Amino acid sequence: MPPPSGHILFRAAWAAYLPMRSRKYKAEEVRDEPTRQAASRPESAKVTVDPTAGPAALGPAGLLHLQRLAGNDAVNALMPTSSDGKRTAVQRENGAVATVDKPVELGEGSPEIPATEKDDDVLAEGIFDEEHEILNQWGVALDVFNKVLESSSDKATRPDFKKVVVEFFQDKIMGELAKRSNVHGASEAVDLLKKFDDEIKRAEAAKESADLRDFYDEHKRAVANLEKAVIGQKSNFVTRVRKTAKSQHASMRKDLVALFEDVDARFKATTQESLYRSLSEAWIAGSTTTVISSKRPAYITIRVVGRDLKVVDAQIHGPGGQKIAEQLLKDSPDGVDLINMSVPRVIAWYQRPSDMYSSAVVKLDADSKLVNEGSYIEGNYWPLYTRIMNDGLEGAKKVTGD
Repeated sequence: MPPPSGHILFRAAWAAYLPMRSRKYKAEEVRDEPTRQAASRPESAKVTVDPTAGPAALGPAGLLHLQRLAGNDAVNALMPTSSDGKRTAVQRENGAVATVDKPVELGEGSPEIPATEKDDDVLAEGIFDEEHEILNQWGVALDVFNKVLESSSDKATRPDFKKVVVEFFQDKIMGELAKRSNVHGASEAVDLLKKFDDEIKRAEAAKESADLRDFYDEHKRAVANLEKAVIGQKSNFVTRVRKTAKSQHASMRKDLVALFEDVDARFKATTQESLYRSLSEAWIAGSTTTVISSKRPAYITIRVVGRDLKVVDAQIHGPGGQKIAEQLLKDSPDGVDLINMSVPRVIAWYQRPSDMYSSAVVKLDADSKLVNEGSYIEGNYWPLYTRIMNDGLEGAKKVTGD
C-alpha cells in the first residue's frame, strides 16, 4: 500500500487540532466571563473592591467579586480574628459568599437561651422530650430502691412512705403537667394534657396498696404507661401548637412557656442519684426502728470529732439501712451529705478520737429543727448546734446501716 500523500496528512492533523482549539477557547471564555460581565455592566452597577475594608463594608457582592478576582484566601484574610487567633470562617452557599456580622458561638459557658426566646416548636418538643427523660430517671431510681423494699417488711414502715412518694411524684416528677392534665387549658394543644390524667391517677392510687410489693408494682406500671403516653402524644401536641389559630396564639404561647420552664427546671434537678436520695429520705422519715425494745422513728447518727468537726462515720438506723448506705456511698464516693437529708439526725461530738463518750449531742428533726430535751447526756449542745447550722458538715465517707 502506498504511503499517504501530504494533502491527506494535513487534513488529519487539522482534524485533530480543531477539538483542542475549541477546548482552549472555551476555557478562556469561562475564565474571562466575570471580567466581560463586569465590563458590560453600567458604572452604577459595578463593584469597587477595597482590599483593606472589612467584610461588613464590602458586603456580599463585594466579597463575591473579591473571591473571583483573588480567591478564597483573600476573602478569609478579611474575616475578624477571635481571641484565640483563629479567623471566622466564611459561610458559602452554592458557591456564593455570605458573611456573619457576629459569629455565633455556643460553646461551653455560653448563656442559655431563655424560654421566651425559643420557637413554639422547640418549646413543644422540649416539654415532651424532657418529661420523658424525667420519668425514665424516676423509673431507674425506683428499680434501684426496690432492693430496699425487698429487704424490708411491711411492718417496718408507716403508711406515710407511700403517701410521701406519691406527693413527690406529683410535685417533682409531673409538676405542672399533672396540674394541667385535669383542667381545660387556653388552647387545644394544652388541652391534650388531659390524656395523661388517667395514668397520673393510677400512679397516685398505688399508695392505697396493701403492701410495699403491690405499691411498687402498681406505681412502676403507671410510670411506664406515662412514658408511653408522653411519646404517643408528642407529635399530636407539636402539631396542635403549629396549627393554633392567631387569635389563640398569645395565650397558648404563654402556657407553652410556663410548661417548658417548669419541666426544664425539674429536668435539670433530676438525676437517678438525686431521686434515690429523695426516696431514701421518704423511706427513713416514714420508718421505725427498735431502740432497747421500744420503737421509735428511724434516724441517722453522725459522729464528729475535734474543733474542726471532722466526720468520723455515720449510721442509718432503720429498715434497709445498710442497702441505703451502700447506694448512697456509690452515688457519692467523695462523701455523702447526710446533714442536709430531710430525716431525723443525731450529731454526736467527741473532743478526741479516743473518747468513748460524746461531749455534746445535737438532735434534729426532718425539718432541721432542734429537738434536744436538755438531758445531761446531751451536754453543752448549743455551740455545736450553732456551728453546724452556720457551717454545715463535710460528707461522710464511711456510712453503714442496721
